[in-house]
Amino acid sequence: GWRCFFVSYIVIVAIVLLNVIVAVLLEGFMTAMQRHDSLDLFHSQQRERQRDAGPIDPVLESLSNFISESDLSSKIEALFNRFDIDDSGRLNYQELATGFSSLECVPCM
Repeated sequence: GWRCFFVSYIVIVAIVLLNVIVAVLLEGFMTAMQRHDSLDLFHSQQRERQRDAGPIDPVLESLSNFISESDLSSKIEALFNRFDIDDSGRLNYQELATGFSSLECVPCM
């Protein structure tokens, strides 16, 4: 009698514990897969954004982070002064190309 009870108890507990262990492992696996899928989605969106990005987007992005109108004006003036090598007050093609290559942002011209 009592042996049968303990054997059945051990078998039932073993089955329940095995199911709990499998459930915990599956949950960890599913969480890891969701994290992996979300990272894949993020990276693919980032690649697509870079592929669709224009050549001067980094320059425009740096200009778009302004606090006030005067801040934007000063950023544009600093960029212009950096490009205007001969201080003529005008940009020619060579100055523009040299300026963009100094920013490591070379648009197709």
